[in-house]
Amino acid sequence: MNFAQMLATEVKPQRLDGHKTWTRNTKVANVVVQSKAIRKYTAAVSRDWTKTVDIATRLGMERMSVFKQLAKYVRLGILERRPLGGRPFNQHTGWEWRVK
Repeated sequence: MNFAQMLATEVKPQRLDGHKTWTRNTKVANVVVQSKAIRKYTAAVSRDWTKTVDIATRLGMERMSVFKQLAKYVRLGILERRPLGGRPFNQHTGWEWRVK
C-alpha cells in the first residue's frame, strides 16, 4: 500500500466512552497470591520473637521494604510485634515480630 492509497482508505474512529467489552475475573488468582505471601512471611517470622533485619535477610529483601507488609499482617491479626528486647521503643533498634 502506498501513501495515496493509505490516505484514501476509510478510517473507523475508536470508541470514546472507554467502555471495556469484557473484564477479567482475578479474584481467585488474588486469593492464591495473597495466601502464598502470608505463608512466605509467616515462615520467615516463625513463632519466636524475630528482629526485622533477620526477617528481611530470610526473605532476601531490605528492612524497610518488609516493614510495611509486616505492619499490615499485624493489623490483620496474623502477626504481633513488640519493641526490640521488650524495652521501650527506640527508632534505632526497631521491632521484634512473631506469629500469633
